[in-house]
Amino acid sequence: MILSIFAMGYDVSLGFTNQCSLGHSVMFGAGAYAILLPILHLKQDCSCPCSFCLGRGIVFSLVTGIIAVRLSEAYFVIVTAIFSAIFHLLAVDLTWLTGGDDGLSATLPSLHLGFVKWSLYDPLVNYFFSLFSSR
Repeated sequence: MILSIFAMGYDVSLGFTNQCSLGHSVMFGAGAYAILLPILHLKQDCSCPCSFCLGRGIVFSLVTGIIAVRLSEAYFVIVTAIFSAIFHLLAVDLTWLTGGDDGLSATLPSLHLGFVKWSLYDPLVNYFFSLFSSR
């Protein structure tokens, strides 16, 4: 489901605006790290305000987007490719933060809503989550 959102975002970028973004995966990775890093390093659970975590990803995207969106055609492709290369090297070199080549490994914490505890590792909960989030 998440990869389909990634593909739809790329479709908007290339299909509707005719801008070939080679740095599209940088925004995808920034959002993933913005959610996962507080869970791993700060020992936060899912009840932490996700808007704060997503806000960091959005600020990162705005900073890089303000630079790239002012360009067009070949210059846009070159700048997005440079952003992609820079942040790939940063992600690989900052092993203390990102895990480097091995990446990060985490288990999803369960969601506690009063007396109900939901975990996406439960097949029934995972099925209904997939069913209702695809609508």
